[in-house]
Amino acid sequence: MSNTSDILSKLPAEINVSFLRRLDFRSLLVCRKVSKFLRTIVDGTASLQYIIELGGSGLREGPLSGASTKERKAMLDKYNTAWRNLEWTSHTKLTETRGNEWQLSGGIWGQLDASVEHENAIYLYRLSSHLRGIEERRWVLQFVLEVYTFSMDPSQDLLVLIHTHPDHHYRHRCYISLVSLSKGVVHPMAFEAQDPSYHFMLNTDHAAGIRDARCSVQICGDHVGLLLAYGEFYILNWRTGVLKLSCLFENPISFTFLDSDHVAVVGGDERDTSSHLARLAIYSLGSDEPQVYKDGVYEADGEDPCLCSFLLPSFMDPMFMFDRGIKLSSDSCPAADGDVPFTASHDESLVVVRFASMAHGRDSFCLFVRSKTLLSHIRETHNTLGREIPWAEWGPRATRLISYREGQFPRAGSVQGMRYLWSKPVSFADGDSCVLLWDFYAHWTKTADEYYPLADQNEEELGKYGQICYPNGEKQLPYTEHGIALPPDLKAHSITLLLSEDTIIALKRINLLDLEVHLLTF
Repeated sequence: MSNTSDILSKLPAEINVSFLRRLDFRSLLVCRKVSKFLRTIVDGTASLQYIIELGGSGLREGPLSGASTKERKAMLDKYNTAWRNLEWTSHTKLTETRGNEWQLSGGIWGQLDASVEHENAIYLYRLSSHLRGIEERRWVLQFVLEVYTFSMDPSQDLLVLIHTHPDHHYRHRCYISLVSLSKGVVHPMAFEAQDPSYHFMLNTDHAAGIRDARCSVQICGDHVGLLLAYGEFYILNWRTGVLKLSCLFENPISFTFLDSDHVAVVGGDERDTSSHLARLAIYSLGSDEPQVYKDGVYEADGEDPCLCSFLLPSFMDPMFMFDRGIKLSSDSCPAADGDVPFTASHDESLVVVRFASMAHGRDSFCLFVRSKTLLSHIRETHNTLGREIPWAEWGPRATRLISYREGQFPRAGSVQGMRYLWSKPVSFADGDSCVLLWDFYAHWTKTADEYYPLADQNEEELGKYGQICYPNGEKQLPYTEHGIALPPDLKAHSITLLLSEDTIIALKRINLLDLEVHLLTF
């Protein structure tokens, strides 16, 4: 290494910095350990320190022009401090929030008002940010359709509508329309724009199943995933119109995208696994041929439909699952970049499996794992399709598993990047209610070498970032815990909490049709 350092030391400083600026934050941290010379450069260069702190915070550089590294660093420090202390800068209440169907994605809040028959409106609101300089925007899209549900991807200006056919003779069928989120017209990159006569129709007569709470629509890159209440599951390439995956499961499932080529599914028909254990099944979307499965069996030749599957702990027995008791969630949909100094990086996200059991004294479980952990195992199994990966091989050292009694914590939560917000306030004996956020971002936990901090800080010095938690005495996948009391007008049992990049959203139920939407903006 000394020869390498000698060579580098002979180069102009600006050339060394130029080379290093091309690296990501993990590679820069490795460079610090190569030699004293490189460590001096990394620690003494503001732009390199900014890259490290930005990446360790789960963020990437935005396109904002005109801001110097010093100015961006100041913005980042304020942003991180606000999230460490959960110090929002404003509390506002939205108006025009009628309707029970809502979506939060990529910094956009959308709410469907289907109160007028055959003429639905979606109210859209871009969440503002004082710390990142994002201004709010409100607009309404109206459709002469009966829209059942919808999903959004602001980074692609995409709005996916699930609706009936305008002709009443075909109203028992469900259709997908792909429109511009900003304008409400057919999306120029969608297959509908290439062939207006082609409409993708779901192969179901169960239109009512779309309205079920178990229905889910998710977007990741070129793919739209749609889960119906009756076990029908589709993955569609929204640009080409090709149906990449079609499954029919006997039991309810939950799914999430790990990346643009892999989707994870829990639930389904667990009887087809050799181990008879609950599993996290991985399906590949890389094939050019449509894949059609029924009850977990590939209809074409009877092969195992899964690329691989991750076996969950034995106590997560499907036989003792509550109805809808297993839920998978992640955050696969980035925000539009806009004119911002930095934005969330989606190179990695937190995957959460929630399991509500009728056994174990009615305990519930939350399993937290990084998407990259799963993807690294997936890459190793490409030559052994259908492999079941035992829990002991992937789980104990790379996940965080907690158990809790019903009522101790809410069953669900909201994921944004590597943060997890419990969906209900945690109540205390004195009547106070507290927002509880778990932060798995590398910059705040800083325990493994690959996620080492800017300086050699120990755990006592990290206490200022929040309480670092190592359940069960293990130092695998640690997190920092942040909590703060809610405003007085939000201390109610009916509150539901959601998490966005710059906002905590509190939903307060007024009646069957109306919600109060409160924005706690950072």
